[in-house]
Amino acid sequence: METILKIEIGKINSKKFEKALNIMKSFPHYESEIQNRKEIHKCYIKDTIEYINNYTKVEPLISLVRNWKSASIYLNDKKMGKYLIYFRDFQYEMAREKNRDPLFLAHVFEQIQYFQFAFRIQTVRRFI
Repeated sequence: METILKIEIGKINSKKFEKALNIMKSFPHYESEIQNRKEIHKCYIKDTIEYINNYTKVEPLISLVRNWKSASIYLNDKKMGKYLIYFRDFQYEMAREKNRDPLFLAHVFEQIQYFQFAFRIQTVRRFI
């Protein structure tokens, strides 16, 4: 199945796991399956319209799970690393497709600035 965004998480012992799972269950495409005797939870965004309708859930979910070892984030069917360097490009692409809505663009650019800042902080922490 071709998707623009896919997030997968496995069960972990985190206080935030239930919160992440509840956000995932609110996505239009959610499923849970057993792989190698482990439960895997997945949510999908198939197209730009779905992303636009659910973007207020996407960023909080990614912020919760992006550092979990059991989590995988795929943008346009490419697995992203821990630092989500390409998430900014992904957001630009979504904004370009929805260029008529200035509020959406403002939100996207605000998120881009946040992720740029967060990436810089994490990069600095690696070298300290």
